[in-house]
Amino acid sequence: MENPLDQFNWDSGVLQPEDAIPEDAGLKLELRKYDVREDSKGNKIPLETGKTREFRIPVDKDHGSAMVVTKTYFGDRTLKNTELVIRSPHIRTAMVSAIKKYPGVSLTEEKITVIGEPRCLFHFRKELLAYGRGLTERTAAQHVAFALNYMQTTLAHDLVHYNNCIAKHGEAPGLDFARLWMQYRPGELIFVDSSSMPWVGRLSHMIRTGIFVKRWELILERIMWTGSKLQYFDEEVTIMEYDGFKRFKDLSAYPLKYHPEYHSIRQTLLERGNKYLALRGVHQRYYSGTSRWASDRKGDYDNEDDCRFEKFKVRPYGNSWFVLWLKFRPVGSKSSHDRRDRLL
Repeated sequence: MENPLDQFNWDSGVLQPEDAIPEDAGLKLELRKYDVREDSKGNKIPLETGKTREFRIPVDKDHGSAMVVTKTYFGDRTLKNTELVIRSPHIRTAMVSAIKKYPGVSLTEEKITVIGEPRCLFHFRKELLAYGRGLTERTAAQHVAFALNYMQTTLAHDLVHYNNCIAKHGEAPGLDFARLWMQYRPGELIFVDSSSMPWVGRLSHMIRTGIFVKRWELILERIMWTGSKLQYFDEEVTIMEYDGFKRFKDLSAYPLKYHPEYHSIRQTLLERGNKYLALRGVHQRYYSGTSRWASDRKGDYDNEDDCRFEKFKVRPYGNSWFVLWLKFRPVGSKSSHDRRDRLL
């Protein structure tokens, strides 16, 4: 038997270091896997998690399923996230046809992934139902019904509350704060009861944020003329958390269809929109009478932000209209000695 003390042969020369590379290093066809964890002192401890000697293409065990749901939980076993993956080609085709596009969901992928509540299925449930009823192939219709059944089962408790608050409140419907998303469908017109001037925007999407003070952030689209083209720009509107049931018309922003004067507002918006589009480009307007414009001329006694106005009169001249003369009076002046007449 070998003596364990023979390893201490200090007369043989320099000892071989512990990390010396042996002659057969790297010749074993093997892949070892490690996870590195830090202890309470910050020391990194490698933990072997497995080893592999063969590489094979992993087989997706869920490849035959129409839909796959994966739920992730926190350490205290409370739900962190829900992921729905739609693999059925029949359901994908139905969603592309009925929904077309939805924020946060890519409908063009081979597998459609929905994070959180199946909002897209709920918001377009009527369109999907109509699409399914129009199918002649029984298998495709069954797949569409399967997706709607999943949505209905997942949101069963929310649907009861939704139906009670919407259907049974007649002309004054509303919802609680947590379920507010159910009636804010992307693409719908939202009335914003602003203190300065009420306005209407198209809902792009809404996000629930905040930890201590919760709120819904609505991203609304508005149209702006840049001088060369019309383009959309986003504006954010916030709905702060509230307790219990609240009517839509008492919120700072709500679907336009619930406004008491919905029809008149809609007609006004159409007229303003057509007028706005008609004003693109160069146009002439004729006017006769006394007018004024903001002047950029300042006196020694003026503040930088003072707005001064110059008065001028307009009268017709032949077939054209000209500004005939302009009268300028400094702010605070009681006489007209500083009047300057000029022909434009």
